[in-house]
Amino acid sequence: MGIGNTRVAVVAAFVALIVLSGTVAGTVGAVAPAADANGTDGTTLERQTANEIALEGQTADGTTLEGQTASSLETATTQDDGDLVQACAANPPDDFAAPADGNETIGWFDGYWYNQPLEVDASDGLTQAELEKVSARTAARIEALRCLSFETLPPVEIVDRETFAEESAGQYEDVDQRTRQFDNAQFETLLLIGSNDDAVDVRQADRSATVGGYYDYVNDEIVVISENSEQLQLDEAILAHELGHALQDQHFPLEEYVRNTTDRDNAVLGVIEGDTHRMEQQYLEYCENDRWNEPCILDDGVDGGEGEQSQAPPNWGLYFMQFQPYSDGPSFVQSVHDEGGWDAVNALYDDMPDSAVEVIYPERYGEFEANDLDVPDRSSDDWDRLAFEEGPNYNVIGQAGLSAMFMDPAYDGTPVVPPESFLNLEASGEINTTNPLNYDLEPTSGWQGDKLYAYENGNGETATVWALEWEDANEAATFVETYERLIDVRGGDRVDGTAHTYAFGDGSEFDMALTIYPEDDRLLIVTAPTVDDLTAVHDDIEVLEDGESPLLDGNGETDDSNDSNDSENDADGDDLSADESTDDSIPGFGIGAAVSTLLLSFAGLARFRRNR
Repeated sequence: MGIGNTRVAVVAAFVALIVLSGTVAGTVGAVAPAADANGTDGTTLERQTANEIALEGQTADGTTLEGQTASSLETATTQDDGDLVQACAANPPDDFAAPADGNETIGWFDGYWYNQPLEVDASDGLTQAELEKVSARTAARIEALRCLSFETLPPVEIVDRETFAEESAGQYEDVDQRTRQFDNAQFETLLLIGSNDDAVDVRQADRSATVGGYYDYVNDEIVVISENSEQLQLDEAILAHELGHALQDQHFPLEEYVRNTTDRDNAVLGVIEGDTHRMEQQYLEYCENDRWNEPCILDDGVDGGEGEQSQAPPNWGLYFMQFQPYSDGPSFVQSVHDEGGWDAVNALYDDMPDSAVEVIYPERYGEFEANDLDVPDRSSDDWDRLAFEEGPNYNVIGQAGLSAMFMDPAYDGTPVVPPESFLNLEASGEINTTNPLNYDLEPTSGWQGDKLYAYENGNGETATVWALEWEDANEAATFVETYERLIDVRGGDRVDGTAHTYAFGDGSEFDMALTIYPEDDRLLIVTAPTVDDLTAVHDDIEVLEDGESPLLDGNGETDDSNDSNDSENDADGDDLSADESTDDSIPGFGIGAAVSTLLLSFAGLARFRRNR
């Protein structure tokens, strides 16, 4: 299939996937897969990844699409229901009588067995009593799939997308100016959000459009978003995802996990969203194949209007950054389950991966350790490094974020990496619905660590210093080659007489200068308002003259005399480990301190799977 046709197929598939998925919730929240990854800002877990503690939905934000297909997940074969549930689930009696142990019985909750018919007519919406019945049976099904029991059920509310968007906008209003500066500066450097756009507003728009539901683990409540504004409809798959997060929270308190960089957030959400999305995939597979004893209640968003599930996310790159835990998480959790069963999966919550690399490559879990780069502040008196009272003063983008950065232009028709390299396509040309994205790209696979800092001057202008380390000089050169293609796509022009130095101006969404300074397996990328400002922001680099690039000799050998970026402790002492703090704020990333407790869900993925 040619790139053009691939792009059409990809866009068509992911538009549906994204629109209804969970988005920018982030750190402490959990979200059911809907359409947003990695969001990492709040206290809700949304059905995407997400940028709030809402584990978005992925965010972003999320929909965990990678891993084993739902039908391939290991299930029990000793039950009357065959391979429908796990062996830990109790056998329901023929009359569905309550078990003697009540809610301690796995597969029964608050009066309902996992396979008990409800005979609820959801065509005209659900009454509160009907919603409680469906919620209880869904909880029983989740218990039977996950081998954990609920203590209580959080309240469940259904709202339309317009209402959710209004509420979401309010959560972003209190983001302070310094955090906005950092967020804008980092996304300019990633060449994902233009200089005249507010990154926080883009995050909010992405979350509003792509989240299918979320679990707020601080307030212990679930919200499911209906696409039918005239008559609120429940989507049972999204409810299952969010109830899965509630179950996690009761056994492994989600607010305890530190998710203070993009890479760390994707790593932790790889477990949280991977575990829940893996279960949801199986749940939805049973819905699609009529394995449950009565049809599932699924919201297809048919309201007679144009509907929102045909729209794309406001920013594909942001969406893909948040989406990674939903895409790679299920296969990561499956690999752990294959090795040691549920005990091994439960043990993950006591030993979370530290980097998304461990989720992208399950065999590297517990083995990979990203380098902690030392990036001293070498700015002139005219520039100040942005600092924050809580959390680190930098962000670590990580391999997943870098891959998302390179995926983005394909959706504008100007790919810098072949779409077939990041889209997992079946022989038919359709996207693999359980493992749609590949974050193991050639220009990012050699990543060993990075740190991105932002600066400001007295005029309110911003700049950045982004240090990256690679396995070797050749891996660094491969990244630079692709990054420079991205620069060209974004309208950057190489400054005459220089190497790796660019200016953005007329015709570009960006308004800045940028230089890349290679040193063997290290890179320094510096941005500033003008070329003259580059060395004032970081005087450890020089603007290389044309012909001076160490990358031009073809083997990546460089002068390694400058060791200012050795991987030791940060010179500013602003490193933050999980043992030092439980604060989840991230400069420009924990943006949603107000929304980070949400675990978001991406609605689009589930809907895409149903309609494929």
